[in-house]
Amino acid sequence: MTIVDTNFMLRWFLGDVSSQAATADELLNGSAPASLYIDRVTLAEATYVLRAKGYDHEQIAVVFDQLYAYPSVVEMGEVEQRSLQVFRQTNLDFEDCVMASWHKTAGYQVASFDKGLQNYLARL
Repeated sequence: MTIVDTNFMLRWFLGDVSSQAATADELLNGSAPASLYIDRVTLAEATYVLRAKGYDHEQIAVVFDQLYAYPSVVEMGEVEQRSLQVFRQTNLDFEDCVMASWHKTAGYQVASFDKGLQNYLARL
């Protein structure tokens, strides 16, 4: 199993460092099925960077869809899938979407001062 970090993922998508983008592409295409793991922290970091570069929620979600379409990438878990769905439907930060997903999936309570997250949770 290989864990993919944020910079690896961003170089693959942005192609801004061509040698690294090529290496990332080779690994994604050449690795065994379900041998590359992307942690939810990596997804949150990537959303932060991509938002700073001007990408909107839907564009970022499409990036994740493209990445997870590779057979070499381990499928998203239930919390990540729900988080991406919430991310597409709201203006919440990805990490807030993860907390909302834990609330919905496992019944966890969420302690947050974030008004947007509180409003979203109140509607569930």
